[in-house]
Amino acid sequence: MPPPDALAARPQLCFGLVRHTRLRPVRNAFAYRSYYLRLPLRSLGAAVFGCALFSRNRFNLLSFVDADHGDGKQPLLDWI
Repeated sequence: MPPPDALAARPQLCFGLVRHTRLRPVRNAFAYRSYYLRLPLRSLGAAVFGCALFSRNRFNLLSFVDADHGDGKQPLLDWI
């Protein structure tokens, strides 16, 4: 098994559950399964993990656009 630091430096596909409840004016609740990408931001600029389906700041099936996170003006790691 790889050391924990090696796993943290890799992108991961994670699964979760989204829940929402409204109490007024009419009670309503729902939950659904979802997925999210866990991305190592410090190494995101490196050779995009060898995946043809993922891009940074470019169009692709999956893409991460820096300007969509933070205030969109300063580098993402500085904002975090």
